[in-house]
Amino acid sequence: MKHLATTAELKEGLVLRAYRSGFGYARLVVAGVTPYFYVTEAPDDFYRCVEAGETLSGYLWTQNSVSFEFGMSVAGKISVPPGGSDSSAGDRRFLAIAHTVDITSSPERRCLKASVSLPFRFFKISLAKSERSFYTEEIDHLDGVITMLSDREAVLETDHDLAPEALIRGRLSFDENHVDITARVLSAERGRIMRYDIEYTGLGERERNRILEYVFSIYRE
Repeated sequence: MKHLATTAELKEGLVLRAYRSGFGYARLVVAGVTPYFYVTEAPDDFYRCVEAGETLSGYLWTQNSVSFEFGMSVAGKISVPPGGSDSSAGDRRFLAIAHTVDITSSPERRCLKASVSLPFRFFKISLAKSERSFYTEEIDHLDGVITMLSDREAVLETDHDLAPEALIRGRLSFDENHVDITARVLSAERGRIMRYDIEYTGLGERERNRILEYVFSIYRE
């Protein structure tokens, strides 16, 4: 999706992000669209704190990195008991949200960052210029800590000296997820502990979304 003139153009299954002051961000999935409002499935904790009549900040991020921002005026709340024989399942929670044409777009996706403390084992990558491929003659694993995380970049603290524009490869581990990343060193802050801004290269959309889900899970005010 490259253009969004009105939320009436939203499609079932799209993932939206909603921000509420005092809560933070929540993941909402479009469950249906009518001429007057759209319905999103909401997490229980977010559903409980939201009231009909209030306006949230909404975001839609697309695979081609275009982002849309708009107000989300909550028209009502719907709780649906489980169907069929599975009586142990909890109610499904939905928010009905009035349509809006007041939408702003940006060619880049908003990058949310969360403070974390994730052990990060990595190694430097050498570039074989003649073969246009990566190689390592001898892998020397180094240890560090990721202290800021987003789905596009991170901050790495380590005792080891890394050159500007250096390429590194390591594994992020969080919430039973493991994401292998290749990153480029953008800048360095030198001190007793070296602090580097790094940017992922060649990371797929699926891996970005796994990181993003983790960032949202800990992003609270």
